[in-house]
Amino acid sequence: MIRFEKQLLLSIFCTFFLFLFFKSTALSCTTFIVTPGATIDGSMIVAHSDDNHLIDQRIIYVPAM
Repeated sequence: MIRFEKQLLLSIFCTFFLFLFFKSTALSCTTFIVTPGATIDGSMIVAHSDDNHLIDQRIIYVPAM
């Protein structure tokens, strides 16, 4: 019975540790910008998903290759 309790506590600790680890590394944001030339009706579309206000908020332009 004691072995089961140790395994249970170890499992709970590992689950908690992994949750904290993956929670802190999963903070990210995504930005989509569609220019007027890429839409049929000529409208511009901007969408932004921000998971953390402490992450760098700059928008970086990457030209087409």
